[in-house]
Amino acid sequence: MFSIVTPNRNRLEHLKQALPSWQRAHLISEIVIVDYGSDHPIKLEEFSAADKVKLVRVEGAVDWRIGHATNIGIDFATNERILKLDSDIVLDDERCLEKIDLTGCFYRGHFQTSVPNGEAIFLKDHWRTIGGYHEWLSGYGFDDSDFYIRLRANALAEVYLPTALLHTIPHSQELRGSYRSIYRFGSIDHAETRADFDLRKNTLLSFMQKWQQSLRTPYAVLSEESQYITVRSEHVRDRSTPQDAIAERSARFI
Repeated sequence: MFSIVTPNRNRLEHLKQALPSWQRAHLISEIVIVDYGSDHPIKLEEFSAADKVKLVRVEGAVDWRIGHATNIGIDFATNERILKLDSDIVLDDERCLEKIDLTGCFYRGHFQTSVPNGEAIFLKDHWRTIGGYHEWLSGYGFDDSDFYIRLRANALAEVYLPTALLHTIPHSQELRGSYRSIYRFGSIDHAETRADFDLRKNTLLSFMQKWQQSLRTPYAVLSEESQYITVRSEHVRDRSTPQDAIAERSARFI
């Protein structure tokens, strides 16, 4: 069986469209939705059905950090096989999951196929061994590539996800840059450059600080019911490389 883990922030409408396809899949026994500081907290009642859903609300989330959100979700997943999906992904052919063999490998999307980079299948043990996703990366861009680089460095083979497995709900790319960000990075301002800002910033950060388990951001469980969990996280920014030092060290690359 598989656990789906999906990080979400202010993308409820796409999630509501994708969720029924996840719930119909027989090999999916659990769907962990991480509401990472949405302006209006996601409620179970907003879905047409809440079968298989475990909703984790993260309080204290300032910037959008997809790696941090994903790690928290995987912490609460009960299956060893993890299917990490974005909230705009619809499952098409569940039979593809029957052929997944994670012995010595992981599966990922790739921009050269119709499967986006961020979709992946891996073992929770392999995720744990490399410390999970990089939590200091914010916005969109390179969080998935950094994760795959470290999985490959851990002697795991990389396999592309079958294109028949899923498809993306069509939407404007402007949604990826519509979230608020508190960051400037050297001479680059997020509000001016959006995707370019995120990709360059995250790429530099991932190479300046290799991620490891000891760097994970602590959080406290405030409440835990059968399908709804609330946690409060420390501010990731308070634990990461100071912004001024990052700008100084990266200036020659920008």
